[in-house]
Amino acid sequence: MILGDTKDKIVDVMYSTNPLMVAYHRLPWLVFFLFVSLRSSGIVSGFEDTLESGVALAFFTPMVAG
Repeated sequence: MILGDTKDKIVDVMYSTNPLMVAYHRLPWLVFFLFVSLRSSGIVSGFEDTLESGVALAFFTPMVAG
């Protein structure tokens, strides 16, 4: 089965890769998304008064932002 072979190869690569190398490759993305999250929270805080006026509106914020 092709999918099973691919899954086995991926698992083998995951367990044979140095954890520090994995962290090194993930770090730029983690830092990038940290700043994106900070920026988006700043934007949402700008609309805090609007969100307070309609609590139901706050439930739709993740759908609009996502």
